[in-house]
Amino acid sequence: MAKKPAAKPLYLTPHDHAFGSGPVFMKPASLEAARDQFPRPEDGELLWRVFEAFEDSAIVGERLRLSLNARLVSKNAQKRVTIGDDCAIRGMIRCEKGGSVTIGSTVYIGDGTIINAQSAISIGDFTLLAHGVQIFDNNSHPVDALEREAHFKSILGLPHDQGFHVASRPVTIGRRSWIGFNAAIMKGVVIGDEGIVAAGAIVVHDVPAKAVVAGNPAQIVKQFDGAVAQSRAATLRRFRWARRAVMRLAGKARGIRV
Repeated sequence: MAKKPAAKPLYLTPHDHAFGSGPVFMKPASLEAARDQFPRPEDGELLWRVFEAFEDSAIVGERLRLSLNARLVSKNAQKRVTIGDDCAIRGMIRCEKGGSVTIGSTVYIGDGTIINAQSAISIGDFTLLAHGVQIFDNNSHPVDALEREAHFKSILGLPHDQGFHVASRPVTIGRRSWIGFNAAIMKGVVIGDEGIVAAGAIVVHDVPAKAVVAGNPAQIVKQFDGAVAQSRAATLRRFRWARRAVMRLAGKARGIRV
């Protein structure tokens, strides 16, 4: 009996985006097994190095899945990144000196997402971060122009005689939250459990539990459960206002005072 050919993968290359069916991988048993996993052995070597980077700088839970594009950069000698069980990570985690990142279990981090911690970032269990999400607990650069110049010189290794300070405040994202693609979560923000951030939103204020926010700056557009009655009442008020406005316009058209 002829041997059945192996099924072709859905992706073109193992580097593909999730929406191109690009995969995530569990850690191979060995470097040799990693090389044998791919048509190009160098992809297996890259996967092995990616896992090494995570395990060298983080306390990693069981069954971690990483894409070939996942990255973890930590400026700390100690392991100040914690990742729970059953996470799938396709983006980048960067932990500055003194910063910490805590990621719960069964968390998804999409392609091109950047998590940058100078203070502390915490992400709850079962939370989903779509592609292109930016979570920064810091300003990246000083607001003061002279300090910003000195800061950039320090990055380049150039001499400078100006001190600088990059402001930071912790970010907390609760359990079962969903952050839409290209959203930005800025320093000091707390997102409650089951909060939803719409695509492209810029979040600079706290988000209550079970709330949906959208826009720049992000505003609450919907709330679930305990706030449903309040949301329905607001909708009814808007409907009544719109009906009165239509009646006034209709009355003017007929010459009737309403």
